[in-house]
Amino acid sequence: MHKFTENLSPEDRHVYRRWLGGLVGFYGALMTVTAGVIAGDQWSKNLAREPAVAAAVNDRLVGPVEDWMVVRHVAK
Repeated sequence: MHKFTENLSPEDRHVYRRWLGGLVGFYGALMTVTAGVIAGDQWSKNLAREPAVAAAVNDRLVGPVEDWMVVRHVAK
């Protein structure tokens, strides 16, 4: 079975490689931006919970079930 690029002229191979490189570069940039957005979202959620968790822990010792209820109540 012959490879697809063997049938191309040298100029067409160059265009194909540039197109393929651009596609890989675009995909890499898209994945980097997506990872940054997800990490930033998680980071901002953790910062928003931090004071609520500290207040809940300082008020009283809470059990594992009540913990998230107190955090949600304090965060609102």
